[in-house]
Amino acid sequence: MDWNGRKIGVALDCDVLVCGGGPAGLAAAAAAARCGARTALLERYGFVGGMASAGLVNPIYGYFARGTRIVSGIGQELVDLLAAIPGGTLGHRERDDCAARRASHGECVEGRDEADCPVATVASVCPIDAEAVKLAGLRLLERAGVRTLLHAQVVDALREGERVTGVVLYGKSGFAAARAARLVDATGDADVAAFCGVPFRSGSEEDGSTKPPTLMFRIGGVKLSKDRIKARWPEGESEGAGGASCWLMALPRPGEYTVNAPTGIRGFDATGTESLSAAQATATGQVFRKLELLRRHVPGCGEAVLLSIAPQLGLRDSRRIVGDYTLTAEDVLECRSFDDGIARGAHPIDLHTGSPRFGGRNLIPVRCGRCYQIPYRCLLPQGAENLLVAGRPISADFLAQGSVRVMATCLAMGQAAGTAAALSYAASVAPRALDAAGLLSRLREQGALV
Repeated sequence: MDWNGRKIGVALDCDVLVCGGGPAGLAAAAAAARCGARTALLERYGFVGGMASAGLVNPIYGYFARGTRIVSGIGQELVDLLAAIPGGTLGHRERDDCAARRASHGECVEGRDEADCPVATVASVCPIDAEAVKLAGLRLLERAGVRTLLHAQVVDALREGERVTGVVLYGKSGFAAARAARLVDATGDADVAAFCGVPFRSGSEEDGSTKPPTLMFRIGGVKLSKDRIKARWPEGESEGAGGASCWLMALPRPGEYTVNAPTGIRGFDATGTESLSAAQATATGQVFRKLELLRRHVPGCGEAVLLSIAPQLGLRDSRRIVGDYTLTAEDVLECRSFDDGIARGAHPIDLHTGSPRFGGRNLIPVRCGRCYQIPYRCLLPQGAENLLVAGRPISADFLAQGSVRVMATCLAMGQAAGTAAALSYAASVAPRALDAAGLLSRLREQGALV
């Protein structure tokens, strides 16, 4: 076929094509294949897992709203697959500090109105091993019958009018086309949607700020056992470290922690090559400085050793598509339900940058034990047919995106997107014409919580 004056071959032709193998993409591909669609997944790395593997993000948040499970289905299957791998996961656990505070104060961990509790909706965590995620993700895809193509970078989209018909990929064999009747953009940055020219937003509507990146790294030899530790060092020694504190998040193996540390980078553009390059270089230098400070100032970390640095920056936001509905901060904070609600969320609005609207706060909690729904319409980009978007770039405002971006919620959105893609193909209707009631019914049959 012809692509911009270049003759390229067709690498694959399928019913549903999923671009991106992170949490949203894994769930989307598995769901579509289980609905009977010939499904393929493209992933730019030599492994799947996205932020859970390439980003070393740990733990997974979003499965529970206090004691109420809000994500199951394929999201839980991934945890079950991890549990079958030695050291793959500790499963769902209540944070140590939450359990201790509840024992002292009663049900409310802060001894006050839980509407203002800063940890109510992040009391449950699921520690994971990034390397095990790579295997568990491949097993999930293989068991569902998904054709998986690794080392395949999407570089353009193919369309006929407003119909998206496939993508152009680049790999060691060169450029090639991948054609499909339905596509799911799970790239994390809405790359396919952007290639199609659909409208999108980026940055805060309040002041244009963006959520800063983090470069996660893994350490061992830590003589501590608590599952979450706020590590601090003197402000005067923070030069080159990106800040004066970081979080240590326990991994499944004793003595190993993922370090979640602020980079202090502002004005970051996750879709700009130079911005990404500069931030990656800066953050890499910060890793070694942070490790030095941890050894010097944090009890139990005196003999800590560096095990690995994430292959890529931990990205919190970039593009957000303009969809048929835009999820708002009010939807999240008022825990709204929708007739076409395909997934549930309960994570705080976690910005890592101050919100002028909320007095400079960067963490705004959702009411304890409550959750909100994400409408199917948030997955449908305007100006493009046959395309759905799942994961952090869905149609949401800057504040709402600070909640929906966590991995368990992305798994749930991915399952909905893949199911919708397969059902719309089988019914010969556009995804936005799909009957929402039928979609919700099929998701419930798959064990999803909607």
